[in-house]
Amino acid sequence: PVEVAKDMATGFADVADEEWYAEPVNRAKVLGYVNGLRGTEMFAPKATITRADVTCILFNMANGTVGSDDFQVNEDKSYITGFNDVDGHAYYAKAIAWAKASGVANGSNGSFRPNDSITREEFAALLCNFAKAKGENVTVDSDAVLAGATDFSAWAKDVVAWAKDNKVMGNGGFING
Repeated sequence: PVEVAKDMATGFADVADEEWYAEPVNRAKVLGYVNGLRGTEMFAPKATITRADVTCILFNMANGTVGSDDFQVNEDKSYITGFNDVDGHAYYAKAIAWAKASGVANGSNGSFRPNDSITREEFAALLCNFAKAKGENVTVDSDAVLAGATDFSAWAKDVVAWAKDNKVMGNGGFING
């Protein structure tokens, strides 16, 4: 376990010590999971997060070693991501190539939509797939766990159930996929 003081010098300039998220954000920074906005000491805690940025965080959490490292680089030194809308030279390309090769990210119809804001159920899918890539059992009784909840997309039922069962989602029974 890593002990992190809320007033630590390694915190972000825009994350006030008294905010409810200050300690976990500082811990994530110390562990190397988040780096903040490029070239700054800012985290932008109230900004929406993109699908690419979540993938970068998972890649950092895995240290690029969970799942597969069987992703390739083109002759022009760009990552082969497996998605038609991901620039192989983008800052997130290596993370997305890893996520695709590891089964963490599947996308839809050949696209990943890296710059779109991530939905809660898409986040649940990435987290569930990440757990599976780490070798964790992600099997749950979706009907029992969701107990009649319907505020999620049909495609996300199993990953939302996994997230609820693991206390990632479902505060007070409300899913809000």
